[in-house]
Amino acid sequence: MDKKDFLGYKVDNIYTSFFQLKDLKKEEVKELFTIKDRLELTIRIAFIADYNNGTMNVGVVIMLTDREKHESVLHHVVNTTFGILGLNTILDTETQELKIPKEMMLSLLSISFSHARAVSITSLGNTPLNGYFVLPVVGVNTLKESLETGQMNFK
Repeated sequence: MDKKDFLGYKVDNIYTSFFQLKDLKKEEVKELFTIKDRLELTIRIAFIADYNNGTMNVGVVIMLTDREKHESVLHHVVNTTFGILGLNTILDTETQELKIPKEMMLSLLSISFSHARAVSITSLGNTPLNGYFVLPVVGVNTLKESLETGQMNFK
């Protein structure tokens, strides 16, 4: 690999850009989590690169839905912004697309998903969902698949 093609990264920022939680009583939450297939968890992934500033934002969008009532229980967006050394060297000038290696994308996604798990647990600490909802640990194959589809679904 040529020195000019080197890509290194660091975490610049971790933040919540959106948080919405349905107003539920503890008894309602308990019922939601005891009925099989009542809840559906959808996780969407968004990558936004700014090659002029050398940054990439990875957004993890968490949506927990009551399948019976077709209502959102939780909608949370956690972002991790990475500073990426050499990001401007992988811009395809013809298509204006960044050609980021898949291994690096997988690393950024893995780190961002871990951040989303931690921020989610912290954000739900003083709510009725505390003790009931935690983002699942996701294996590397699921993460690889989500890079292709842009989302993960859990029931």
